[in-house]
Amino acid sequence: MGDKKEELKNQIETLKNIRTDLGLNRKQFSEYMDIPIRTLEEWEAGRRKN
Repeated sequence: MGDKKEELKNQIETLKNIRTDLGLNRKQFSEYMDIPIRTLEEWEAGRRKN
């Protein structure tokens, strides 16, 4: 169970790093990726898996 939690944490960090490396805020990144900003916020908060 701990492995899945750690994997999710790593995926969240990777997503945040990609967004910040591109120099985009959440709104800009959600528009760029064509996903709702709320979905992105939930992903980054770890409350939504996919």
